[in-house]
Amino acid sequence: MIGPTVENLIGAFLSPRRSVRRLIDGGHGVDAALLMVLLGYLAREIFVLITPGIQPEGAGIALAEYFLGLIQAYISFGFMTLVVFHIGRLFGGKGTFQGTALAMGWYLLVISIFTPVVLPAFVEFVEAAKVAVESPDTPVVVPGQAMLVLTVSSCLMLWLLAAYIAELHRFARTWNVLFVVIGLSIPISILASSLMPIA
Repeated sequence: MIGPTVENLIGAFLSPRRSVRRLIDGGHGVDAALLMVLLGYLAREIFVLITPGIQPEGAGIALAEYFLGLIQAYISFGFMTLVVFHIGRLFGGKGTFQGTALAMGWYLLVISIFTPVVLPAFVEFVEAAKVAVESPDTPVVVPGQAMLVLTVSSCLMLWLLAAYIAELHRFARTWNVLFVVIGLSIPISILASSLMPIA
């Protein structure tokens, strides 16, 4: 079980469409997708705990926050599954709802591997932005390495998402799906931010 899983994780980057097709055709149910979401969430939280510089010093572990984070992960998974299924069908896709759940669960598990690389870069970028806001007279220092890491990681994650969706719905060209994903992510982000409560 562990061997094939590790092999498929490697294939998720080297041949993403083949990896997700193997998963969809493997006879797994939605329960497998839910398990992958859980494993992805646990992997991210473990990486947060063991990666230096992410958590503030003296930060404690609150089980309630972990349960809340897991609920949010499942809500995000459900939203992604519905959007990818219905919009893919709208464009003539052939993916089933179960297959979509498996593909999105697999995607969330795969991108959890990026956590120890992306989070430190994000923290560095946020800290630089805070310094710029708190000290406007100080010259703005853009963390070039952090920006490069975030840019490359974001591009790779978008490419993986497009590849999984393309294979799920049997679309021939991954690039076309990538352009649609980028185009739709902007209005969806604006809608999501507008629905967030104002503190």
